[in-house]
Amino acid sequence: MIDVCVITKNPKSELMLKCLKAIEEYIPYNKLIVVSEGTRGEARQKCIEAVTSEIFAFIDDDVIVDESWYSGMMFWMKKLNAGAVTGVPDLKPKTDARRFLELLIREIDLNKLPQPINCLHTGSCLIRTELVKDIQIPRWLQHREDLYITEHIKAKGYECYRVPIKFRHIAGGTWESLYAENIANLRVLGKLTAKSYLRRTLGSWFGALKLALKHKEPKVMLWNFPRMFAMIKGYDWRRYLYVKH
Repeated sequence: MIDVCVITKNPKSELMLKCLKAIEEYIPYNKLIVVSEGTRGEARQKCIEAVTSEIFAFIDDDVIVDESWYSGMMFWMKKLNAGAVTGVPDLKPKTDARRFLELLIREIDLNKLPQPINCLHTGSCLIRTELVKDIQIPRWLQHREDLYITEHIKAKGYECYRVPIKFRHIAGGTWESLYAENIANLRVLGKLTAKSYLRRTLGSWFGALKLALKHKEPKVMLWNFPRMFAMIKGYDWRRYLYVKH
């Protein structure tokens, strides 16, 4: 049995109730830990401190697992002797920003998985507890806490993998919250140089054109305007620092 951690901003929402119902039905859990306060960094830190099982799960409140999630994720966790594993979101987008991400996710070839990754999808993952018990996630991180956790695990000599297990992700989010906050927190973590930032913003057009042609969806090019604008705004990280660091 594993401990399951859920972070949420709205513990009484209909989607949260669906998330919890699926967990109760499909995951043999020891403890269900729900945190609904603070930044994502603070919330995940509180969860980790409360975990007691050898392996635990992060499942966000907009993720709904099915009957194959637990057995599939545990299979790969053990087979790979992984530090952590995450699946592939079956994204059900609620905003244009998420529709853009949905097309990006479609590029993932399940037949080429599992693969080592540099950043977990912490909305749906299994983690080996001993590898993160000493972690101190910066409390000011509202985004990219997933990257911080991944690097901590990899520093212990373990790999994190994306495995061919799908999970339903009913996701919202604005261009600001998905891209500006992302860029801002990467800057504060020291993971974004001026060169890599320029490559991201200018390269976004080539990526958008590729998606538009492949999926015959011209709106992708229009969607890339607010995406790039949000990335530019995020370079001024001070406006997106929710807690003083």
